[in-house]
Amino acid sequence: MLQRPPVWRPPMKDDIRRKKMSALLLAIPLTIFVLFVAPIWLWLHYSNRQQSGIQLSHQEMQRLAQLTDDAKRMRERIQALEEILDAEHPNWRQS
Repeated sequence: MLQRPPVWRPPMKDDIRRKKMSALLLAIPLTIFVLFVAPIWLWLHYSNRQQSGIQLSHQEMQRLAQLTDDAKRMRERIQALEEILDAEHPNWRQS
């Protein structure tokens, strides 16, 4: 005997009910996470980050002072070079 191929049938009420239950089982933990866990997690993360970012170590303070001194010296050198260029080539800024 020949078998007929399966015919498409619309989903039954039980199938729809199962899909709704599985969606509900996912929605409940997700809602709890979004409402309670995520805000507390973010608050703790950023409050710890702000507290640790306020204090610089001694080595970082030395490095910051060194970089500030280097920037001041570079500014003085650039000003000296601009004065030399102004004296030798007055229109160098237009080119």
